[in-house]
Amino acid sequence: MSAHLLCLTSGSGLPIFTRSKGSSEALPFSVIGSLNGVHMYSKSHQMTLFNTSTEDYCFVWNEFQESIVLIGIAAGCTKQVLQKVLQSCFNAMVC
Repeated sequence: MSAHLLCLTSGSGLPIFTRSKGSSEALPFSVIGSLNGVHMYSKSHQMTLFNTSTEDYCFVWNEFQESIVLIGIAAGCTKQVLQKVLQSCFNAMVC
């Protein structure tokens, strides 16, 4: 199992921090930018992108207080669990 947590600014997409767990390598900046670009594109069209998945990975986006975007990527994990991880991470940042 591998997991990535990305924290970006909502307006500009600047990375605040990234964390990885498992045997995978760090994500390249182009991948981080693409994942944020998908979120920003949907936001500009008044849509909300919550999650998607591939055969191997699950992707979850969550925007908090219109200023922070957390993106979770994990293999071998459900969308619900990954959503709870993002919520817990935001709660830990705020408290």
